[in-house]
Amino acid sequence: MRLNKHSITSQMVFSLVSTSLFIVILGTLFQVLYNIDHEKRAFIRESALEADLIVDLVTAPLAFFDIQGVETNLQRLHENKDVLMAVIYDPNKKPLTAISSAHQLLPHAILPLGIMLSFL
Repeated sequence: MRLNKHSITSQMVFSLVSTSLFIVILGTLFQVLYNIDHEKRAFIRESALEADLIVDLVTAPLAFFDIQGVETNLQRLHENKDVLMAVIYDPNKKPLTAISSAHQLLPHAILPLGIMLSFL
């Protein structure tokens, strides 16, 4: 389409429409990328908070070697479909109790105890 054959009014309208469309597309793309990043960060924060709360609940039963109390508190994590696995180790670095979905390997079979993974 050759613009020099059209009137100046048509050229201006075409220029404004194409510029507006470009700005709307860029704005939408930015908003989508921002929302994805925000949701990912919120999910990580909420997961860390929930894990910290469960750790606080499990500390007291561990102090008194109440395995049933530990398992009861750990089952609260099992209700969250986003938690794939949780393991509590004894002082000998052996799994004391664990929950996992779909029969996944326990972390000691994947990573040695003591390696801390950070997703933040």
